[in-house]
Amino acid sequence: MLTTAYPVLDNLIKQFFWLLLPGFVLFAVLLFSNFENRKALLLFSLTLPGVLTWLVTLGVQLFVFSPPSVARRLSGIFLAFPSAWVLPSITAVQLRKLNSPKRDVGLAGYILAGIIVILYLWTAIVARVL
Repeated sequence: MLTTAYPVLDNLIKQFFWLLLPGFVLFAVLLFSNFENRKALLLFSLTLPGVLTWLVTLGVQLFVFSPPSVARRLSGIFLAFPSAWVLPSITAVQLRKLNSPKRDVGLAGYILAGIIVILYLWTAIVARVL
């Protein structure tokens, strides 16, 4: 089962930018909830689909490949795909800030959202090249 999941996940990483769509949908859904910190909501919504994809991908690699191979792969993944460690970091920080007082997105929030979009595009481009 896990060996058949690996090609699917590999293809998903090559199409990583499509994960922005569920992020925007999640943002729209959570916008109508009781969260007042819109900056944290935007950043959390954009990063969550990517984080979940990386967690499943890395978890499958742990079970499919031998430990020395996994160690080499993980070091290569974290160097070639900064989204594998940047997106979880952003998600963890913004998850804590979701219930903080009211805050609009602002310029810094839009710049961070742009960086997140660039990370998604970078991941898809590098995955197709490698």
